[in-house]
Amino acid sequence: MTRLINILGIGLLLIACVMGAACTTQSAPLEESPGSIETVDMLEQTVAVPVPADIDGVLSTAPHVSMIIYMIAPDTLLGWNFPPEDEYISEKYAALPNVGGWYGNIAGNYESFIAMNPDVVFEGFNSKGDPAASIEERQANMGKIPVVGVENTIDALAYDAPITYVGSVLWAEEEAASLNEFYARVLALTEEATGTIPDDEKRTVYYANGPTGLKTSPSGSQHSQLIDICNGVNVAECPTKAVMGQTEVSMEQVVEWNPDVIVCDDKGFYDGVYDDPKWESVTAVKNSDVHYIPSSPYCWFDAPPSTNTIIGIPWVATVIYPDQCGNIDMASLTKEFYAKFYHYDLTDDEVQQLLNP
Repeated sequence: MTRLINILGIGLLLIACVMGAACTTQSAPLEESPGSIETVDMLEQTVAVPVPADIDGVLSTAPHVSMIIYMIAPDTLLGWNFPPEDEYISEKYAALPNVGGWYGNIAGNYESFIAMNPDVVFEGFNSKGDPAASIEERQANMGKIPVVGVENTIDALAYDAPITYVGSVLWAEEEAASLNEFYARVLALTEEATGTIPDDEKRTVYYANGPTGLKTSPSGSQHSQLIDICNGVNVAECPTKAVMGQTEVSMEQVVEWNPDVIVCDDKGFYDGVYDDPKWESVTAVKNSDVHYIPSSPYCWFDAPPSTNTIIGIPWVATVIYPDQCGNIDMASLTKEFYAKFYHYDLTDDEVQQLLNP
């Protein structure tokens, strides 16, 4: 709770920055000047990068930072780490090449990155492992292309700092502050609606991953973190899988867990679950409380666990606790998020298709 309050406070500070108040970021001041300038990245490395006005194109080694770049400085993004779905995204951005990267089980190709001639390469990291060694390896292979580290891009309670840092490097401080304001606002709405629900009234939730619905992620995993943020009770009692977050479970386990609510990421599973006799005894199925996670152009809940899930925070709250979330207008928030950060103006019909597939 303390961490959430801190994040909300940071959001308010960022709003003040947009209005002209003094603001301090985690990077060195990026003032326009000839040649290159030095930035202190989020790994506290000093890296020489082009002045912001000279940055025409950038890449990230993993989708977590690519999402931030696309949201706040889309015209600088040279390629995706994996392509978006082709709905609700303009052709200009959908047509960007897939350059791969280094994430999950994926091993990238340095030649593919160098061939794109990026001005800067961003490398996301968290506190696990040895991020300094990883970034050192990237830099050694990228040659003269500067590689900068961006921390905590997969923690849905810590997006504010990486958003701010990436915005500072790309001369997109106002856009970064706008995204952080939206982020702080939906966290506040969610906390207001769900934060005081007594433990004995909290609803149980199962994240059904994949076409069979028999992969999942337990509480504490970044792949199911939105359930925890929205004060749902994740029923999955299984190991946290380090890579891609998909732990296989049995139908018998799911029946035993008997969740009140199911959120799923596969349309085929969603379309068939109500007619599948294996699932008919599960409370969520009996009560028609299975919800397909909106996934275009990127998933609202997971894959990647990054800033694409910001809009998923209030959505998860509304599907777990619809009676408590009357103050959350998902149609309005969805239109705003897509217009500002996915650079796509949704029609009313498209909003309803996202929210009610």
